[in-house]
Amino acid sequence: MKKIAIILIVLVSACTGNAQCTLTLTTNNYVICSGSSISLSASGATSYSWIPTSQTGNNVVVTPTANITYTVLGSTGACTGSATCNVFVNPLPGLSVTVINNDTICAGATVTLTANASSPVSYNWNNGSTFPSTILSPTVNTWYSVSATNPSTGCSESLASLIVVDTTCLVL
Repeated sequence: MKKIAIILIVLVSACTGNAQCTLTLTTNNYVICSGSSISLSASGATSYSWIPTSQTGNNVVVTPTANITYTVLGSTGACTGSATCNVFVNPLPGLSVTVINNDTICAGATVTLTANASSPVSYNWNNGSTFPSTILSPTVNTWYSVSATNPSTGCSESLASLIVVDTTCLVL
């Protein structure tokens, strides 16, 4: 699930004619999860250019892959100024799911799904389990999904596995 955060950049200007002016920025640093987009918004000028995106306009949407500083250049007539904001990108948990036994089972058999993550996480399976592993005995083909959330960053990731039940065989 992608999340969009919004950063508001305010450029304040008191220019008249060809006078020089200083534009100031009102914003906070932002922290997002890898794969998320963020909307950058500026005001106080009539034209805008964003670095390093090369986008123009007072609103731009970016999806940074690493920590980055964005600079907006604004101008109104002869008045120019710039402002910066930092976006910090937290990694996803690095989730993987292993099927122990086989992803095709005989009716009545069990299968174990085990989730692993590269960072400390809390797990939540769609069958209600909150443990890394869950033992299943489906009677029909069933999708099982797990989400892993890093409690310190709030970043989460989900994966699903299909368990196929072969009704031509039976485990007693």
